This record gives sequence, C-alpha cells and structure tokens, in this order.
Amino acid sequence: MKTSLLFAAVFYAAATPSVKAQDQPPTRPTDSTAKPGPSDSKPANPHEAPAPVRQDDFLLTAAKGGESEVKIASLALRRGGDDKVKELARMLVKDHTAANKELQTIAETLNVKVTGLADPAGEAKLAALNGKAAREFDKAFLDEMAMCHEKDIALFEAGKKVAKSDKVTAFIDKTLPVLKAHAEKIQSLSNNGVKGGMPAKERKPATH
Repeated sequence: MKTSLLFAAVFYAAATPSVKAQDQPPTRPTDSTAKPGPSDSKPANPHEAPAPVRQDDFLLTAAKGGESEVKIASLALRRGGDDKVKELARMLVKDHTAANKELQTIAETLNVKVTGLADPAGEAKLAALNGKAAREFDKAFLDEMAMCHEKDIALFEAGKKVAKSDKVTAFIDKTLPVLKAHAEKIQSLSNNGVKGGMPAKERKPATH
C-alpha cells in the first residue's frame, strides 16, 4: 500500500510542469529606462537638417549641401527666365563655390574626405528641377533654394556646438552671414520678384 502511494506521488510530480522564469511573459521597460530609437533623433521640422553629432558630420553634410547648391544654381543660370533669378543664381554659384573650396582645404588638414561624395538626394533635386516646365522653373528654383538655405543655416548654427577645430569655427562664423544674406535675397524675390513661377519675359501686360 505504501509503495502504491509513493508511486502515485512521484507520477503526479512528474506530470505537473514547473513554472520557469523563461515561461513568464517578458516585462517591458518603463519609460524611464527605455532608450530612444533612431527615429527619436529625426528633426521635427522636415526642412531642417539633422543636427550633427561630430565635427566630421558637419563637414560632410556641409560639403554635400554646398556642391548640390552650386549644381542647382548652375542649372538656373541656363534655364532661369527672370533676370533677377539668374542674378541670384550667379551669386549663389560664386559664393558657394568659394565656400566649398575653403571647406575642402580645412577638411584636408583634418584628414576628412569631402570630395567625390555620393549624394542621391541632391541629384534627385536637380533632376526634379530640370524636369520643370519653363514657366514653372523660376518659382520651383526659389522654393528649393529657400528650403536649402533654411537647412544650411540650421546646420551651421548646430555645427558651432560640435566644432573642435578653430579653423572650422572660423569658417562657420564667416559663412553664416553669407547664408543668411542669401536667404533674405531669396525671400525677397519670392515675395516681390517672381510670382506664380512665370518668367518675366513670358508675362503678359495687365489689362485695365
């Protein structure tokens, strides 16, 4: 009789699954312990460039943006219909080309390669603008330059916080006023110079 009871107890224990730690549902971290994911670092404003976290990031981003803007402004010199738009484009090519060369020289002294960089986003912008009809081009160009310079200014202001080289800081201090002057000129043309995207020579005189 005792043997039968012992056998039954052993059988019941073996048949009953034990609760292990891994069988429990995983606990989720509270908000205070959760780490931000990559999406948390994206800018709230889509017109703003992501803030650089290192000096190298600033140099690379500024180089790509500068080269892209020279290409877009060069396109406007060929396709722009309004003389004021072409004048702006000429100024942008001159100023950004000079800034790009200075940035390249500084980057070389810091062993950062900023030439020959792939820039799919910049090439896509260039292609989109080149696909615009003649009467749409000037307005589209001004809109694109306004957005680019908004990003540029935000990037350079953020770059001052991560710059470790005196040369980089001096470059930022020298270039920021130029970028802001560009932005004001672009805004002025958008408000008063080119409206509706129709080049001046294509506009019909108003009838009274």
